Amino acid sequence: MFMTIQTTSCLHKYNKLLGGNMNFLRFTVLALAFITLTGCATSKNSQVNRDVVKNEKQDQNLPKKFILLPIDMTVSEISAGGIVEEVPDWSMTAKSHVDTALAKFYQEEVNMELLPTPELTNSERELVEEHVALYDVSVGTALALKYRGGSAWKEKNERFNYTLGSGLSFLKQKTDADAALIVIGLDQISSAERKAAIVAAALFGVGIPGGISFISAGVVDINTGDIVWFNHNFAVANRDLREKEDAVEMTYEMLAEYPVAKTIKAKLEAADKVTEEEF
Repeated sequence: MFMTIQTTSCLHKYNKLLGGNMNFLRFTVLALAFITLTGCATSKNSQVNRDVVKNEKQDQNLPKKFILLPIDMTVSEISAGGIVEEVPDWSMTAKSHVDTALAKFYQEEVNMELLPTPELTNSERELVEEHVALYDVSVGTALALKYRGGSAWKEKNERFNYTLGSGLSFLKQKTDADAALIVIGLDQISSAERKAAIVAAALFGVGIPGGISFISAGVVDINTGDIVWFNHNFAVANRDLREKEDAVEMTYEMLAEYPVAKTIKAKLEAADKVTEEEF
């Protein structure tokens, strides 16, 4: 049975509790999930929904034609005192870079296709945004359980089977895509004052956390809302999604783990091999 967060009324309750800011929920849940990973520079975690795709032999039957839903990126600055505040211009820059990376990725992957979001009515646009937010919550839940859930959630962690419900099924009438692609991300950038505080504290053996760059992608069956594939990529203090190169690299590394993405995966593996030989 799928673990489901599909009722829009639940979403509105969460949103109301957080003063209408769903990004704060995502930030707090993901920060909790990643806090145990101090010392890890990067991490990827690709998972296929085995309640939908029964075994690896069927992975090549995963969707190959996607409709891109609105990208949700939040880039914030962390002050010396630890206050986190979004900088809208930075968020727009990161969103633009990730959008460019997605277009480039699917141009190179000749056996897959990324379709633009079709024209939507206001009510349809709101419904799509709600499902992107539901994905946000589902991802936060999955990662929190993975990193902080303990043995009680071992079975759930090993069996990734989340769904958003069937609220996106109307998109099937507007596109010939097999599935929806949802991409969300966040980045925390330490201010100059915080960077100075980090260096000063280190001299006394005190660790002050720096920023974290996070990006997640999910492939969602349009008819059922099942998340058939999910991956995330993050870096601690050594990536910056405002920089095009970092945004492209993180996006490519994440999407290359999709079982159908043979072309890019081969290129990345070849590049890694060359780097290893150089050392």
